[in-house]
Amino acid sequence: MVKGRSYIRYSVKGSVNFKSESGTVIVSDGILVNISFMGLCLETKERIEIGTIVQFEVSTDLLDKILVGKAVVRNVEEVKTGGNRMFRVGVEFLSINEDDILYLLSNIQHKICRARRKAAKSGTPKIKKINNKCRL
Repeated sequence: MVKGRSYIRYSVKGSVNFKSESGTVIVSDGILVNISFMGLCLETKERIEIGTIVQFEVSTDLLDKILVGKAVVRNVEEVKTGGNRMFRVGVEFLSINEDDILYLLSNIQHKICRARRKAAKSGTPKIKKINNKCRL
């Protein structure tokens, strides 16, 4: 868990699209970096102003439908990725279907546990258990 955060951020592969409240596309095919119960982080070529309200769509193999909701941009940081200028954008969810985000986070946790158990069986580092649950 990252210090100062209320919820664990999970690294996950996926894509993110942002639209303005009027429906104008702001980000198309942003790269999902991580996600938590309260927000997500993505990398994109487009610079977005802090405070911008966006409608978002998240696609990942760990969810059988598109995760949709409304968010506000809280952080924007320029990063260099392979010589390309990109922006790392952090958003806080304003509205999202709670069942959908919980289902996605549960799938991420199960995937982590399966990978750790498989690694443990092959002799690599042991799974950390807290209250009989897998943890990072």
